[in-house]
Amino acid sequence: MPATTFWTAVLSTAVYVLTGVVCLVWPEKIQSFGLSHPRLYLHKYNPFLWFMRSRYYIWTLRLIGAAALGAGIELGVTMMRLAR
Repeated sequence: MPATTFWTAVLSTAVYVLTGVVCLVWPEKIQSFGLSHPRLYLHKYNPFLWFMRSRYYIWTLRLIGAAALGAGIELGVTMMRLAR
């Protein structure tokens, strides 16, 4: 495996695992950050603002976290198998 491909795979794995852990461990903080940092005037026209305020948003973040963590683990396992 070329060095560039290897380091790209390592970086991708790290990003997926980090995203998964953050979304699984701190979904409430992500929600409060998203609600407290509006993007200029776009925040009041956001059609998903009702969803971002709901409890379903927390569960969606957890689902995204589980999927990202699973993808990161799968990438890591695949990378280790290819390295042998």
